[in-house]
Amino acid sequence: MTSSYRVIPAADPRRHATELSAEFRSELSTGHLPMLQDPALLARIVGEFKTER
Repeated sequence: MTSSYRVIPAADPRRHATELSAEFRSELSTGHLPMLQDPALLARIVGEFKTER
């Protein structure tokens, strides 16, 4: 989830993750387009997700 997205409050995706019992969670301090704002961080997180599977 992204914590600086202005349209959807950060609490919403956190709540959804809890409701869905998400095993993998990560928070980026970007807005709606993390692939443009911090591509290296997004790539690292995707790598972490792949490693856990």
